[in-house]
Amino acid sequence: MLGKKRLYLAIVNRLYFWIMDTMRNPGRSIHCQIVREIRSIQESLKDASQSNGSKVHELRKSIKRIRSLLRLLKSACKDHSFREMDNFLKITGQSLTELRESVVNEKTFAQLMLKKKEILSPATQQRIEEGLRNAVIALYDRNQAEASNLVAHAGLQLSLIEKRLLSVQTKLIGYERFIDAVYSAYTKAYNTYHAALHSDDIDLIHDWRKQAKYLLLQFKLSPMLASFEYDTLRNQLDELTDLLGKEHDLAVMEEFVLQHFELEKADRKALSKAVNKQRFKIQQQAFHLGEVVFGQPFILKERSLALQR
Repeated sequence: MLGKKRLYLAIVNRLYFWIMDTMRNPGRSIHCQIVREIRSIQESLKDASQSNGSKVHELRKSIKRIRSLLRLLKSACKDHSFREMDNFLKITGQSLTELRESVVNEKTFAQLMLKKKEILSPATQQRIEEGLRNAVIALYDRNQAEASNLVAHAGLQLSLIEKRLLSVQTKLIGYERFIDAVYSAYTKAYNTYHAALHSDDIDLIHDWRKQAKYLLLQFKLSPMLASFEYDTLRNQLDELTDLLGKEHDLAVMEEFVLQHFELEKADRKALSKAVNKQRFKIQQQAFHLGEVVFGQPFILKERSLALQR
């Protein structure tokens, strides 16, 4: 019994000092988190049992996580090093976009057909499904070398990012600077929400999705924000970014199908009508949830003060 008590006290003691160290040195904590993320995905890329499709999916998610955390270290980066690292990551992610979108297009079209049955003739629907499937095959199975090269190049770029991180002065990121960085991320998401809300520009909704995603990942990955008191905000952001992701996938799929398939005018009109109806429904859900998270300007101040408690 005494042994278990000592073990329990030892665990509590170590946890206490880890929390205190994290609060005193958030910059170092974030830096370590990024390095762990880079090394984890690099190990995953070496796994021969994983398909290129799986590797691309994990790579894209990892790059988003790294970019979100890197933003919290921006004020500690020398000169233009933050911009250079962020651009490296952005370009690397973009190089994988076509591979990933080919899979998403197929899935998104199939889901739309399940919800909007008989908007297209069976023959037209089958032709599009086969075409989207062939697009995936062409990009992965028939171009294994190209896909493998893209994955390998992405792994190399991440190694360069890890080296560049050595120049980041993490000791400059105290708790106040960390709060400022989170506040800045929230402000960007807040501003893009209101820009999207008052405009018909589709690109603004896409910008809102990206900024909300960065904010979500910061709340998910930062040890300093791991408290249960942020669970509601995390869950709201999670749901919001999922909705906006589906809305974006529908737009991308529609554009691809209309550009790459010869369709009758009636079929083009029917597909666009179904996509727009579904996108409008998702947008309304997203804006309603956005009002909860980003609804009033004073929430910004309250969020910031809450983080400092």
